[in-house]
Amino acid sequence: MYSPEVTLPSRRVLVEPGLERRDELGFLDIGRTPRVGDVPSLLEYPASWVTAPPWLGKSTVARSLFGWLTTSPEALGGVGDQVTLTELGRPGAERDVPPMWWQGWLRAGGSTPAVWILDGLDEAADLNERLLSAFLAPLEHLTTDQRGQLRLVIFSRVHPGLANVRGKLLKWYPPYSGRNRSLLWAIHQRGAADVLFVGLRV
Repeated sequence: MYSPEVTLPSRRVLVEPGLERRDELGFLDIGRTPRVGDVPSLLEYPASWVTAPPWLGKSTVARSLFGWLTTSPEALGGVGDQVTLTELGRPGAERDVPPMWWQGWLRAGGSTPAVWILDGLDEAADLNERLLSAFLAPLEHLTTDQRGQLRLVIFSRVHPGLANVRGKLLKWYPPYSGRNRSLLWAIHQRGAADVLFVGLRV
């Protein structure tokens, strides 16, 4: 099965800030840069939050990841149809909060893999504060094992109105705490316009 990378219009890679190495033209030198990841790396942790300024490809990556997961039901050991992309800046986004499969997943014990991708969390902070509460409420009641099965991938601009959300997520998914670790990524555009650098922020 194709990875999300194949469907993206340009190469996206994950690198820790300060570790990227460049060639003489200013492009990322993948051979000399340690710990280079790709878009599927976002699924290695129960919670990942990708931040970037507008127009750097957050929505493109979110849609690509969703598209790949919906055509790869065996991903994560059998995610099946328990995958949702909620685009919080679109009208009617509240219908996907929580996802349609959420209650059935909980009734089954939340013991199978599931993925909830949220794009535009900052837009919810700007347009509809209730959406943020609606997004956090179902997460608050998950058990540790359920959080370990759910992959939560968030895309947003940096936004001061999300400090409370960030605090709650770090409480539920503390960095470096074993199974329920979280990663905070930041997309940066440096040098060539066709390369997105995603750096670890902790």
